[in-house]
Amino acid sequence: IYKNGKASHFVNADDPSNSNWMRFVNCSRSEDEQSVQAYQHRGHIYFIAHKAIQPNTEILVYYGDSYAKLLGIPLQKSEQSKKKQADNQKGNN
Repeated sequence: IYKNGKASHFVNADDPSNSNWMRFVNCSRSEDEQSVQAYQHRGHIYFIAHKAIQPNTEILVYYGDSYAKLLGIPLQKSEQSKKKQADNQKGNN
């Protein structure tokens, strides 16, 4: 949990007896890298899988550039962003 741009609380989910499946959910570096997409409905957060998730692998969700920057996660340009940038460069030539 961040307050005024600084971490004020965090959850330690290392101990399986004190955690649940959310301990396997991590922030991806781009939309392309995510395996699930989060959405909110009536105050609850749900995840939809976009690809097969193998047992004992992390679940990746992309929360957006600003949240990733806040967490210090290095960003990767998505394939969609790369294509858009390439199309823009072609149009400027």
